[in-house]
Amino acid sequence: MLEELARREAMARQRIEEIREQIAALEARMEGERDQLSRLVITRETVEEILNAAGPGKKGRGCSW
Repeated sequence: MLEELARREAMARQRIEEIREQIAALEARMEGERDQLSRLVITRETVEEILNAAGPGKKGRGCSW
């Protein structure tokens, strides 16, 4: 009986460690996604500033759209 409890305890500890590793991998992945989102937001804001500076009905210098 005690051996079975020890076996189950060891299995539970192993599952916990595996979950910790998965969380660490997900946190790293989430950080990369946040960085990508930040770059996209900055790019969009910069484009909006350029377009707004060109004024209504005007296109920026060298802009083909």
